[in-house]
Amino acid sequence: MTLGDQISALVLQAARRLSDACDSGEVPGAALAVAAGGTTVLEAAFGLASVGDGVATTVDTPFSLASVTKPMVGTALAVLAERGALDLDAPVSRYRPLPGHEAVPTLRQVANHTGGLPTFLRFFYGDEIDRAPSRNDLLRTYARVVFPPGVRQTYSNVGYELLGAVIEEVTGSPLADALSELVFEPLGMRSARFGEPDGGLGAARRHTSSGSAYPPYVTGHGAAAEAWCSVRDLLRFGLAHAGGTSPLPAEALAASRRPTAPWPGADGYGIGWGVRRHGDLSVAFHGGSMGGVAAYLVAVPTAGIVIAALANVQSGRDLLISVANDILSALLPGFTPLARAGGSPDDDLSSVPATEVGGAWSGSLDLPSGAVPLSLSIAPDASGTARWNSAEHAITGLRVTGSSVTVELDGLVDAPDLAARPHAPALWLHRTAAGLAGGLAAVGVQNADHPLQPDIVVRPASIRRA
Repeated sequence: MTLGDQISALVLQAARRLSDACDSGEVPGAALAVAAGGTTVLEAAFGLASVGDGVATTVDTPFSLASVTKPMVGTALAVLAERGALDLDAPVSRYRPLPGHEAVPTLRQVANHTGGLPTFLRFFYGDEIDRAPSRNDLLRTYARVVFPPGVRQTYSNVGYELLGAVIEEVTGSPLADALSELVFEPLGMRSARFGEPDGGLGAARRHTSSGSAYPPYVTGHGAAAEAWCSVRDLLRFGLAHAGGTSPLPAEALAASRRPTAPWPGADGYGIGWGVRRHGDLSVAFHGGSMGGVAAYLVAVPTAGIVIAALANVQSGRDLLISVANDILSALLPGFTPLARAGGSPDDDLSSVPATEVGGAWSGSLDLPSGAVPLSLSIAPDASGTARWNSAEHAITGLRVTGSSVTVELDGLVDAPDLAARPHAPALWLHRTAAGLAGGLAAVGVQNADHPLQPDIVVRPASIRRA
């Protein structure tokens, strides 16, 4: 058996895990494509693109990519920078105003999630789609710097929505057209599309873990999550980044993969890519998951390795990562498995005595209707209250690590723009010399009345010791 045959056998063994998951009903449909040495080793599809219709998945079936959209938007940004159309180290305000902010992040800081913009998830289902706010309205409301730029990494979908708006400003085209011109068409990604609620004709339906179809939806962060393409075309995109022949400028592709910020579970984050070192090799990767979809993409330049894995159920993400790790372990002996990287380094917070942040705090909360007073009282036993808009919320949890403070609160947030579904409050704050800066997070409550992906939005807040 040749080395190529051995590699093919190992890849097929990993692919059987996806096949078995589809056969058992764990995953409705999935697709996998693998290249090694710049040559395609496997393209395979399993299960159903639509359970309700009994439509089989193929290697040309477009899947929703969720956050695997980010490497594509990052690539477009890098190509524009290589052309001299924008400067990644210029403040965002050069291309897109951010009124009311003392500190303005650079494009690169926004791209590597250190721009100070918050965590953000916003979904519009079914008949809500036609009433969804415009990109300008969404950015005006939610693209607010809540942490000092450059001091903290917070995975921010609204940051990528802001970058999408910059691409539109620079190119003078809608983002869908700009991505087609800059990325999809040059790479021959014929199935690739952007911003369609259900992916268009022939696309894989998003499914819940019970196998029922998700309603069509759009997000308030399309530039972070709304690309669609087949596993075959996702492999083409990966090969462009893995040293294959590409019409896109090599330096731009390399620049997008160059880490400029830390990243949990990796050695750094570039422009839409997490990066892990393996000896002399650089392993670029990104995952994606949201309601009804999971995606994973790995590209290893020099070795010409690409792994593209897709599923039409959110719960399939860990399986996709595990399959990718099995293949990487076969192709790169001694490779340390990739973890479910993402989020913020401060996501895993340990409880500490409340004395570090105890006492009375007062300041303001920036709501769409205007600034309102915000007060916070923390007792030594970590009990206490937060008050705004004449409403008082008891502290149900307090966590502090390093410069980060999370205050979990009881009750619900009363906000007109979130009225369709209930949202629970929490304060996500960062300690600065002036006090605590950050925001009031409204976290969607997932329940029987609304079992779909919950929203998360953050209102800027700043408080000092009273």
